[in-house]
Amino acid sequence: MYRVSEQPSSRVQEEEFAKQLRLARYLAAASLPPGRPLEAVAQPKTPKRAQPMAKAGAKTKAERSAKKAREEELAKERRRAGRGQKLPTAASGRGEKQRREPRR
Repeated sequence: MYRVSEQPSSRVQEEEFAKQLRLARYLAAASLPPGRPLEAVAQPKTPKRAQPMAKAGAKTKAERSAKKAREEELAKERRRAGRGQKLPTAASGRGEKQRREPRR
């Protein structure tokens, strides 16, 4: 069987060339020293103290005590409101229907 050797399309040739060029640049950069000397970073004269950072969910003591006071006030209100009333049973007050036994 005779095969005709086909030239790859210009698009394929371009992609292969770009791939080889990237590889050559990568290898050249890895083997050479830096093009210019790196500049030294100036250190601050007096090191600054890091401020303590609060966590995202952290609350201050005042916020916690204010929340506790609000909760206590709500509990008192609930007790006052519940005094003259009869507590509802589990099924009543919810509009639930009694389940029927399935027929067989």
